[in-house]
Amino acid sequence: MPKHDNNLLSGMYKHSLSTSADAPVKTYKLSTVTYGTVSAPFLATRTLKASAYEEREEFPDAADVISNDIYMDDVLSGESTLEGAKKLKTKISQLLLRGGFELHKWVSNSPELLKDLSASFYVLDKEFQPAPVKTLGMLWDSKVDCITNKVKINDKVNFSKRDVLSETARL
Repeated sequence: MPKHDNNLLSGMYKHSLSTSADAPVKTYKLSTVTYGTVSAPFLATRTLKASAYEEREEFPDAADVISNDIYMDDVLSGESTLEGAKKLKTKISQLLLRGGFELHKWVSNSPELLKDLSASFYVLDKEFQPAPVKTLGMLWDSKVDCITNKVKINDKVNFSKRDVLSETARL
């Protein structure tokens, strides 16, 4: 956050362990975007897109992925060959590192692509990935490369029109 905007996002704090009712209240100026503010998701996405724009000349393919294949904090992309995927993974990582970002929680349907990553970068165990990974509200099983959706249907016997519409909208 620019220094001249620090006054716009500040918070007051009173130490909770103080026994005195007239304990001093301190004011803190925030220097970063706070999670939970209305603008935080937009600013996070906008920052990634700005990084892609600034580095487009050196990393054109990676910039395209960052501009078009990111939703919130998930990068969902791919390549038709393993070599292409390895190059793209490297270029995306290099581009984002220039902006101070480090991708983690990698998952792939190709164990070969994940070989050179340290264990801390995996969502699941490197060798054995039995559980589907949740992404975009759906489940992706990287072993069989299949996306599924878990649907919970109300087992009510009598449905009103409103109930039917409500259940249908959730599918």
